[in-house]
Amino acid sequence: AMPYRPTIELVGSMFHHSSQRTHHGSVVYKNHVDAFFKSRGYNVTHRWNHTPDEDLVYMGHARTFVYSGGGFSQVVGECVHRLGGTTPIALEESLASGRTGGTVGARTSVVSKNGHLNPQ
Repeated sequence: AMPYRPTIELVGSMFHHSSQRTHHGSVVYKNHVDAFFKSRGYNVTHRWNHTPDEDLVYMGHARTFVYSGGGFSQVVGECVHRLGGTTPIALEESLASGRTGGTVGARTSVVSKNGHLNPQ
């Protein structure tokens, strides 16, 4: 049997940028987030360029959600909690760290549909 490797999903959009420079920064940011989780043993999938409404509904139903620090992320996290999901990092900790959603124009969040964020 193959060893279990949890899957996480990066959800975001490259449509929300005001210049070519921020679009490039968004792509770089997305690639860094992807590499970070892959280097820690996760399978990483992507869900890109849906509308904010579609992303809110989709991410709000995640079993586990990682805050990105922005206002959109706060709303998603509240939905996750109200629907019985978890967020492994408290919102206050995320905001205190200085991380911000919308970094370099990307709306990138981490969603775990199977509820696992710890590689086995």
